[in-house]
Amino acid sequence: MINHISLNGILRQVDEKNNIRYVEVVRSYKNEQGIYPSDFFKVMMWSRNVNNKLFSYKEGTLVSIDGRLENINQETVIVCESLMYIVSNEVDFNKKTT
Repeated sequence: MINHISLNGILRQVDEKNNIRYVEVVRSYKNEQGIYPSDFFKVMMWSRNVNNKLFSYKEGTLVSIDGRLENINQETVIVCESLMYIVSNEVDFNKKTT
């Protein structure tokens, strides 16, 4: 069985206690208010180096993640196998457009 996930998202807050980084993924459609809704996913990266790429980029960095889904402690998380830097700007995807 194949377990693979690929997503582009914005790095958000870090949960250092659980070694998890939240990633915001903006949906491709607008809601009734004209705003693009977004979802937040828990992402972790197994690495011998504690300062791995997932935690070295600042909040707001746009990245591409390839990985797999795992259930850890009764929660579904994305285990990052590959992380590619896209851009490091605060992008406002929720900006209302006319």
